[in-house]
Amino acid sequence: MTAEGQVEQGSKGLSLFYLETRNKEGKLNGIQIQRLKEKLGTKSVPTAELFLDGARAHRISAEGRGVASIANMLTITRIHNVISAVAFMRRMITMARDYATKREAFGKSLKDHPLHMQTLARMEVEVRGAFLLLMEVSRLLGLEETNKATEQDRHMLRVLTPVAKLYTGKQAIAVTSEGLECFGGQGYMEDTGLPVFLRDAQVLTIWEGTTNILSLDILRSLVKSQGKVLDAFFSSAQVSACYSDLYPVLC
Repeated sequence: MTAEGQVEQGSKGLSLFYLETRNKEGKLNGIQIQRLKEKLGTKSVPTAELFLDGARAHRISAEGRGVASIANMLTITRIHNVISAVAFMRRMITMARDYATKREAFGKSLKDHPLHMQTLARMEVEVRGAFLLLMEVSRLLGLEETNKATEQDRHMLRVLTPVAKLYTGKQAIAVTSEGLECFGGQGYMEDTGLPVFLRDAQVLTIWEGTTNILSLDILRSLVKSQGKVLDAFFSSAQVSACYSDLYPVLC
């Protein structure tokens, strides 16, 4: 909305404002809390509907450039989402492994059942792969923030960030669900505190962009870079493969 009250449709009409929640008297700055929302999970992080009436704020972006101004922040918050996803998976696997040493079934501990241990091993592979992806994206972000990134590094950060967020978000739900199954019926009981992990993990595919939004973002990066992000990705993959005994033919 412009100063004259005219509304422009779409994100092009959005500007970025800084709004303090309380004024100098310590009272809410024209903010009215309409209601707290009932959510599937993440209930320890309240979400509310707010009504702004007379709130004082400062525009900190050029008019209509609000979305463009927070683009760099989206890279950071999406990486934060990846951190959460990896942490969810690691916590679930750690608990499942510990439970396997204590729970007995068919006359022996769960850890002595090969099929159960195979399930845990597959979960472990998932989380280790996600962790390595997280570390690579974090390395690229560090290079960019210290002005040491090459053009290829910047292209890799641009394409890997939405990919990592998309993939690990879905991974976290799958691994958490598998983890609950490792506890048998106890994984389904609310008084164990375990179901909350699955409810909380579900938000990781929604926060900072859903699957389709991230997919479109990847396509935009391909178009805007004229395919250079894809060249950077395949080049990096080939270099990595050269250090592996599995794909010597690529070198």
